[in-house]
Amino acid sequence: MEKRITLLQLKDCLRDHVRVCPDYFKVFRTTNGKDTELGRPTDTLKMFGEDEQLAVRLGRALRSGEYAGKVYLLDMKNPEVS
Repeated sequence: MEKRITLLQLKDCLRDHVRVCPDYFKVFRTTNGKDTELGRPTDTLKMFGEDEQLAVRLGRALRSGEYAGKVYLLDMKNPEVS
């Protein structure tokens, strides 16, 4: 893979393999078991080291004004922790 390719160009190339619009999958950089999402469309692959990997996951990136959160269900009738 050419290291001068931008994230936007990479997602466009991956579109046929993933079979999903580029807006609905995310690209991550994996280093030592930690994943970091690549978010800027102008980022290139030059910043990748030899020991780093790319991972593609389904899911839409958050847009301006959107926030991610977690919701938990507390069931008072069932005191077991699962």
